[in-house]
Amino acid sequence: MASVAGAVSVAGCMDQVDLVEETSEQLEEDAEDAVEDVTGDLERPPGADLEIDDGTITVMSLNSNTEGIKCGPIEGDDPLAEIEDHELAATAAGETIEDCDESTIVAVTENGNTEVIEQL
Repeated sequence: MASVAGAVSVAGCMDQVDLVEETSEQLEEDAEDAVEDVTGDLERPPGADLEIDDGTITVMSLNSNTEGIKCGPIEGDDPLAEIEDHELAATAAGETIEDCDESTIVAVTENGNTEVIEQL
């Protein structure tokens, strides 16, 4: 009789262990989803390593999420198009911007977000 009671007790414990494992897995999935929801919208700020000498800007490197830089503020509605087309913009390491007489250098991310990265 004791062995039957023990088997029932062990079976009850196994059910509890299964329930705890299922709950733990669900909580882990919920936590991963919550982290993804929060961090999914985060973006690293744009940046670049620049050499600046008397109005000449040489792009040494761009951060991996940075599409390019521009001498001066972004003037239009499409920052990505502006850094591609503007004569005072650069989109790759090794490019040079001549005669920059603006007070700022702006970087643009691949999503079109902008940030002032240098005050001149």
